[in-house]
Amino acid sequence: DGLNSSVRRIKESRFMDIKKEEKKTVLKNAVNKDSKNLLDDAYASLRPAFGSVGDDIGQIYVVHGDSLLLDLLSHPLLDSKKGGQMLQFFYQAESALMKFSHRGRVFKVVFFESFAGICKDSAISLLRELLIDHIQSAVKIDVERFPSWESPEWKKFLSFTRPSFMLMMNADACKMADEILKDRILSSTKLMKKLIVDMSTKQNIDCVSMTEVSFKSNSMFGFRFNATREVKNRFKQIEFQMKSLVNPSGSYLDTKDSFDSSLYSKITKGKFASEDDSIAVSVYLLTLLVRSQKRAITLSLAKTFLIHAFACKCLPLGARSQGLPEDMKPESTKLILNFLQKFYDLAVENRVWNKCKGMSRCDLVDGRLFMKIALLLGNISVAHNKELGFPPAILSAIDESWKFIAAESKLTKKNKHFLPIWKKAFGEARKFCKDEFARADTFVSRAMKVEPRRVKEAKKPAIQGKKEEEKSEEDKQDEQKDEEGEVADTWDADDDDVADNWDAEDEEEENKVEEEEKKKEEKDKDVEDDDSQEAVPYDVKANILWNRDSVDKTNITRMKESKMVKTFAADTEAQLESQNILSKNLPEELYSRNGVWHLDKEIDDGTNPPPEPEPQTKYERRKATQQKMRYIAYLDKYAKSLKGGGIIYRDVVVAQRSKPADEKKKGKHSQGKRKNKSKKGGKGKSKNNMREQIRADVEKKQREKALNDVKCYINHAASLKTLEQRIQQLDKVLISMSEPYAVVPGLMKLLEWCVESWKLEKAKGGMGKAVRVFQMVMDIFRRFKSDVTMEQFKTLELVLLRLGFEDAADLLVEEFIKKRPEKLSKKDLVVANPKTKELLVGLPSYRFQLMYAGHLMVRNVDSAPDDRVSGFYPDRWQRDLLDVVDKRESALVVAPTSSGKTFVSYYAMKQALFDNKNIKRSTDRSIIVYVSPTKALVNQVAADVYARYGAVFGVMTLDYSQRLKDCEVLITIPECLETLLLSPQSAMWTRCIKYVVFDEVHCLGSTENGDVWERLLMMVRCPFIALSATLGNPEDFAEWLGRIQRTHDRKVNLIIHRTRWSDLIKYMYLPKTLPEITAIQDQKHLPSFEYVHPCSALGTELARTGFPPDLGFSPKDCMLLYDAIVSIDVPPEVKKRVDNLHPLKFFKGLLYIKKVDAQNFEKALKEELYRWSKANMKEEILELVSKLTKHLDKGIQAVETRTDGLCYSEDYLYDHFIPLMVDLLNADFLPAVVFNLDREVCERLVVGTLLTLEKMEEETLEKEGGGAHKRKMKENAKLAKKRKRDRDKNDSKQDEDGEDDEDTGIVEEEPLYHVDPRFSFITSGFSMENGEMEWWLNRLLYKTKWPRTHPLIRALQRGIGVHHDELNRAYKDLVETLFRTKHLKVVVATSTLALGVNMPARTTVFCGDNPNLDPLRYRQMAGRAGRRGYDNIGNVVFVGISPKKVFRLMTSSLVSLHGHFPMTPTVVLRMVNLHGKVQHKTHNREVLMNLLKEPFFPEHERMSKQAKMHFRFSLQYLLEQDLITFKDNKLQVRGAGSLAIHTRFAQPGNILFVKLWDAGVFDEVCAKFHNKGDQSRILHKLILIMAHFFYRRPLPVGFTKEKLRLKTESKSKVILPPLPEPIQKNFG
Repeated sequence: DGLNSSVRRIKESRFMDIKKEEKKTVLKNAVNKDSKNLLDDAYASLRPAFGSVGDDIGQIYVVHGDSLLLDLLSHPLLDSKKGGQMLQFFYQAESALMKFSHRGRVFKVVFFESFAGICKDSAISLLRELLIDHIQSAVKIDVERFPSWESPEWKKFLSFTRPSFMLMMNADACKMADEILKDRILSSTKLMKKLIVDMSTKQNIDCVSMTEVSFKSNSMFGFRFNATREVKNRFKQIEFQMKSLVNPSGSYLDTKDSFDSSLYSKITKGKFASEDDSIAVSVYLLTLLVRSQKRAITLSLAKTFLIHAFACKCLPLGARSQGLPEDMKPESTKLILNFLQKFYDLAVENRVWNKCKGMSRCDLVDGRLFMKIALLLGNISVAHNKELGFPPAILSAIDESWKFIAAESKLTKKNKHFLPIWKKAFGEARKFCKDEFARADTFVSRAMKVEPRRVKEAKKPAIQGKKEEEKSEEDKQDEQKDEEGEVADTWDADDDDVADNWDAEDEEEENKVEEEEKKKEEKDKDVEDDDSQEAVPYDVKANILWNRDSVDKTNITRMKESKMVKTFAADTEAQLESQNILSKNLPEELYSRNGVWHLDKEIDDGTNPPPEPEPQTKYERRKATQQKMRYIAYLDKYAKSLKGGGIIYRDVVVAQRSKPADEKKKGKHSQGKRKNKSKKGGKGKSKNNMREQIRADVEKKQREKALNDVKCYINHAASLKTLEQRIQQLDKVLISMSEPYAVVPGLMKLLEWCVESWKLEKAKGGMGKAVRVFQMVMDIFRRFKSDVTMEQFKTLELVLLRLGFEDAADLLVEEFIKKRPEKLSKKDLVVANPKTKELLVGLPSYRFQLMYAGHLMVRNVDSAPDDRVSGFYPDRWQRDLLDVVDKRESALVVAPTSSGKTFVSYYAMKQALFDNKNIKRSTDRSIIVYVSPTKALVNQVAADVYARYGAVFGVMTLDYSQRLKDCEVLITIPECLETLLLSPQSAMWTRCIKYVVFDEVHCLGSTENGDVWERLLMMVRCPFIALSATLGNPEDFAEWLGRIQRTHDRKVNLIIHRTRWSDLIKYMYLPKTLPEITAIQDQKHLPSFEYVHPCSALGTELARTGFPPDLGFSPKDCMLLYDAIVSIDVPPEVKKRVDNLHPLKFFKGLLYIKKVDAQNFEKALKEELYRWSKANMKEEILELVSKLTKHLDKGIQAVETRTDGLCYSEDYLYDHFIPLMVDLLNADFLPAVVFNLDREVCERLVVGTLLTLEKMEEETLEKEGGGAHKRKMKENAKLAKKRKRDRDKNDSKQDEDGEDDEDTGIVEEEPLYHVDPRFSFITSGFSMENGEMEWWLNRLLYKTKWPRTHPLIRALQRGIGVHHDELNRAYKDLVETLFRTKHLKVVVATSTLALGVNMPARTTVFCGDNPNLDPLRYRQMAGRAGRRGYDNIGNVVFVGISPKKVFRLMTSSLVSLHGHFPMTPTVVLRMVNLHGKVQHKTHNREVLMNLLKEPFFPEHERMSKQAKMHFRFSLQYLLEQDLITFKDNKLQVRGAGSLAIHTRFAQPGNILFVKLWDAGVFDEVCAKFHNKGDQSRILHKLILIMAHFFYRRPLPVGFTKEKLRLKTESKSKVILPPLPEPIQKNFG
């Protein structure tokens, strides 16, 4: 039937025949499932989707602390088998938290005590508590603890903070962590599954997998668990069966705190631990440990741990990198780990985390260091404390610490001495330890660079701490106790099996060690037994704790003489030279394929397209002419639709005419010249008199003509049937007129009709007509108060009195008396108040204006006429922008969407075109470059330039280029401009660029091509204008641009205009019932839009975040907010401030409220709310929000109840789309752009609506009369046959003539097919003319080969279209043109219409949620509503999006730009190419210098050095890869380097691709391609290679092929197979 594949999908989709009974059956089956599998099924239904997360900067999110803990503990760098390293643990934690907060992201860390029960090992319990304290006190991130995620405290936290998502481990990663930590924790997988399911289904919080979080440029990416509304609804009903699945066991927090405060107090009073909490805690725990086990091994390990504790404080980090023996027996490890385990047990029992403060908590235990010291001291005799190598102060502290432990533990006198540390050696480690001592002196002295004393060898007997003397009777008794009592030299009960085997093993090991030592002593000349041997310097000889092999220095090619390196990185080269790592040797060639790929081969970069061949035959010439004529016709018709709105004088305060910058400089001097010329005599004076007389006569005639014209307008309007038609017709004429003598009579007549209209409308209850009357009165008085007569003024006063605004009438009289030149009194002007109720509004003037007339308030933007522009009066900031262009300076312009910032680009074009008229050489011409973010905007700007200046433009995109080198205005995209600037072939052309306009410059923050935008801003040598509507840090960005432009001695002006022309009013579509629609037009049911106050989206984080700059309040919002504030019970001092905000006081003395006055009121209310937040008035803020959302909450609850929670599903969108459109029509919200970021959903909505309307029309016509319906069907069939015959005839004629012309179709005046107006969104008088429509349709049919019956074409006839990237350009052109001509009332689009495309809509509808709907896209899309010159108000409607997401979108802060790292090997390769091939080196230097100067980073100086170092590294890398050469002190591209440049858009995979090509790998893969049987296999192999290089996409942890759950068998390789063997062989 001619339908494309997308339409076929629509017809086959569930949209057409959805069966709700099937849903109930599925739900029933789910409930009856085995409860054991419910949790697994629930988790499996959450499909993780990869994408950017955390883009809503400033919006808080939550990090699950226990997930962070598990992720850290399973990190490979944390070797728990060697005792673990706390410092490494906390370093990894801080690194992770730093990444999570990158780019200013804000989060809170939450811990659920349900997870405390999985900690089986006390070491993990201790780390958990220390981590919580460290995050909160040291890292300064808020930490919240909750009993569980079902607790009331957690739910209250959610209501306060409204987090955007929760970052946590996924269940598969938990399963891997459980395997790693299987002996130390209970299984956490089920508990994590339960948490994720509950968060996603019950609490509506998106969960993002922490394990796969990655960062690219400024963006954070991860897998987001998506729970559809169907899944949420299903598991709410079976939740009760899942509650018993996970029962966390009791945790360490349930145990009693055994902390001995008196003991700890004694320790802290001692000098040895007065300044360090970790030493005090270590001594405290060692005391408890020694008290409980006074055995020799315990004492030895306790002494060793004490040394370790002090070593952690004084050793540098580099010296703590441990080298433990690989053949270390497990018995030794077990002894040490058992001791540490008892240490951790005591730490948890005594809650020591409450005592460790500051950084001391991070370094309480270093297991590897402790194990190393135990091995060394267990095998080396230490005769004196000094041999440990510590400074005297630390040795004294160690000795004092042990004395305290011995005293508190009541050890015998023998054990009170610190030495000897070990009585029994670790035999199997002796060789390792002696090797360590052979390579260095004592471990602490070397690390601290203290002069060491040589330690005796291990084979010598142990030396007691004092000389052998006669022992007292008391000592002998102590020794006897040692032998017989509990302090005997035995091991712990747990370690008996380890200790028994040590003696026999020691003898064997000792003999082996002695033999190996003898051999080694003969070879090793550096180790001698002489105590007087001079110490070896620390940087030459490794110490005991730094057992690493020396790293060979890499030889880097010296490029000191290269001109390029001299110019761009001379300081970096000097730095490398000073480190002695440069050599003159060039790297060897990796491959010898350069004979195949010629050295001088250069691929055309597309910047010099070949000229089109001249047509030779008559047919070719005619065809070329027709193509040009068609293109010109297209531009002409497309440009006509771009015409903007006209000047509306009643909306603005018009200032005096502004003079151009050059006229301002003339000043009095030029005036003096004119005065002197007028004094030449009477003859000149008579000539002037004659001119004045002629001018007066002309003006008189113009006045008379204008008066007659107004009278004609009034008479014509009066002849119309309805009162509204008369008002609209006369208002349309007068709205842009400014001459008082003509306008005032017309306006007075218009006011009379408006009063009559309000009198008729008042009974219906609306206020719209009363607003119009009030606006008319104020408009006439404000603009023409000096021109109205007394009678006209009294009429204005009387109208105000009849409306009930006595205060406004009094102010009107006072203002009139002040402005009139004649002396007047109130008595002369006062009119008797009729006190009739026929026009009475019943509200005070201030409330009436704020509630109903806010959108019509006068904007005081200082608009004024300016000779430099025509068609509108520029505002003050726009005139400043014109001055910038006149001065040839640069500017960053930040202004809201539709504020009129783009016009300056056309003014710059105008200036350049004027300059080009006077040039003599083509090389002196001026070229303006307009950089557009999208190709769609390129076409629009091209048409606009053509309409203004003719065919002076050229276009360059990735797909095509047109008049590239012959144009005066180039319209392009960032990638193409970068190609031009870095192309040697275009070097001369780029020197002619005199101005660059960067539209939507905030795209610099984009992950896809943001680095390209940044490089362009760094490379341009000429002035530029950068435009943006959504920029959060304009001051920082402008400062960076200024630093860049200083290279060219150019100033960058920052112009900020924050005020949006039209207010945006937000609504949610919440129909209480699904209305039955029988037609589009004349549906009388009330629209189901619930008003959303901006404060509804606020949380209690206001004190931290403040109000987002673009979260504006309309005057109505301000009035409702004030009413809510007044109704809340607040402290007296707050109440006093609130009373001063009463509108009657705030607007006292104002005749009418201007927009700036309402904005001041808004600012005052925001400041008051900010004070509430700073004062921690959380309850009052929640009550305020509750009052403002009362009706909204009821509507949401009603819809969720009616739809069983399915109101956020796709089915809901399909079912309610037509009722939504009808409500938009009835509320006068059309035209509207409906946004959904899924292309397929967009097409389904449009085609589904079309089919429904056609079916509705058919059924209605059959009911009204079957005969008429049959006649209409016959007429349509005849028309279709006739068109088919005409098409066949034209096709045959084209075959004979050899022509193929889109204009050969017959233009028919009748419409495409008959549409009943009742079933169309097109309103009478706004459809495109049939002839014009046929031209566009013929063009579309020619370009697409669609049939005329295509659904998307039929939909256009009913006023609805679709717009997305995959549609043909001709169809999108037609949709845009029809929308601008008001033929289309509804366009369903993806984000293609969000950036800059001229689509003036009254309403923006967000129809359905999508993970890619972020705050930036929301602002861009919402900005399409309420365009200046078209509407004074814009509407934003949310449909099928959860309130939580709506509020988050509304309150998220503007995007703050952050730079990218500009250097890549491909960029450096292109720099070498440009520098090596262009003769004009000055131009090259200016273009390339800034790339290495200042990247857009806060620490720009450090990043500049890093960029230069990366540049130098890239040169070496490219040289080694044989992509550049360095000969005769010149760097040039060689070999396959040109291919790498040509494939630059695929970097970094392009370098690998080129090396594979150059190495002949593709030759090997394609060797048998000539065999037809092998071609398919080889092609699949090539696709696999390209997928690996260029199109890799991440998969979540634990993803397997079984989890794909494909409905049908698919040949898709979701999980990529390994690379082919030739590639693995060459590149591993």
